[in-house]
Amino acid sequence: MQSVPRAPGAVPLLGHALKLWRDPLGFLKSLRDSGDLVRVDLGTMPMYVVTSAELVHEVTVKQARSFEKGRLFDRLRPLAGNGLATANGEVHRRHRRLIQPMFHPQRISMYAATMSGNARALADSWTPGQHIEMEQAMAEYAIETLASTTFSTDIGLPAVEAVRRNLPVVLKNMLIRAASPKFLDRLPIRANRDFDAAAANLREVIDEVVATTRRSGHTDRNDLLSVLLAAQDDETGESLSDTEVRDELSTILFAGAETTASTLSRTFHELARNPEVEKQLVAEIKEVVGDRPVTIEDVPRRPTTARNRRTGARTPPEGAAP
Repeated sequence: MQSVPRAPGAVPLLGHALKLWRDPLGFLKSLRDSGDLVRVDLGTMPMYVVTSAELVHEVTVKQARSFEKGRLFDRLRPLAGNGLATANGEVHRRHRRLIQPMFHPQRISMYAATMSGNARALADSWTPGQHIEMEQAMAEYAIETLASTTFSTDIGLPAVEAVRRNLPVVLKNMLIRAASPKFLDRLPIRANRDFDAAAANLREVIDEVVATTRRSGHTDRNDLLSVLLAAQDDETGESLSDTEVRDELSTILFAGAETTASTLSRTFHELARNPEVEKQLVAEIKEVVGDRPVTIEDVPRRPTTARNRRTGARTPPEGAAP
């Protein structure tokens, strides 16, 4: 069997962790020079990174059923349960079928209305000349939007508060903990105590809200919780259990907060570096949207936004200053 090349620059015990910490994007880009499949060590844990589109398609599509998610996701399972991000095999396929209604165009439109309203409220709270810690602001926006689209009724208010209070604590250390040796979890340090308490409280509150909503029969609301409670497998007629609903909600919260916040804060960073692109985006928004709230129907009518979503805001439009 052909050996997989190892990325250069690993150090004893830490592996490539320092290089990944210091320059994550640069390090990941450099892996292409080592081959289509490259070994990266996070501490003593080996991981394999696919760097070519052809091999990504091979792994995720052609031979998807031949692969499991591996040890990193096993370490996330106590936090996110056996939700879509961590499940393998038939469990993953069954859950994927059951949650597909969450992404129906009509529901996406309703989620977009919440996103638009929250974004407008956040922008209206800022004043000219104010200094904004953008990463923190985008994290708060992402968590607030997730909470309000996941739990829209008064029954869900305790979960909304739990998400606001505990999710930032969990996210702060989740990936570090997942990549660390398991024995470190037992060390009685402040970070571990805070993390364990926040994760346990989040699971407990979500469990209670799921059970209360199920008992109340109010499963026809326009939120993610209602969709999951009402989901039914067309092939078997089975529904998700309360624990499975909790796991999928936890997965959505964990997966949607950090990625969204990072993408948004990076977008503002790139726009600040490219004022011509920023001017063009603002002009397009004024032309397409005006002073009314943004809707999902506006997205395909904004070609500049679509182009920068595909290529990145770093490339100025034709004729603009570099």
